[in-house]
Amino acid sequence: MTWQLPILLVVAPLLAAPVCVLLPPRGRWAPPWGIEYRSDELNALVLLLVSGVATLILAGGRENVEREIPPQQIPRFYACMLLCVTGLLGMTATGDAFN
Repeated sequence: MTWQLPILLVVAPLLAAPVCVLLPPRGRWAPPWGIEYRSDELNALVLLLVSGVATLILAGGRENVEREIPPQQIPRFYACMLLCVTGLLGMTATGDAFN
């Protein structure tokens, strides 16, 4: 019976999504407590550097990816890489010290 437990990783968010839509909206957190996105000159430079390096890595490392990762796993690698870049860009764009 435990072999069916991994399906909860898919079913739980699928069932939670409509519930979130039906919940009443709550008040937003003020910037000292919530996440604030801010882009100044330094953030823009770091965002450009992160996205530029990620682009160079993805373009230049294609041969290495094809050599070291099994062909059926390559789409998963690129999905994980894009999620990593998304996280890095998100952390860079926030204006709080926690992230």
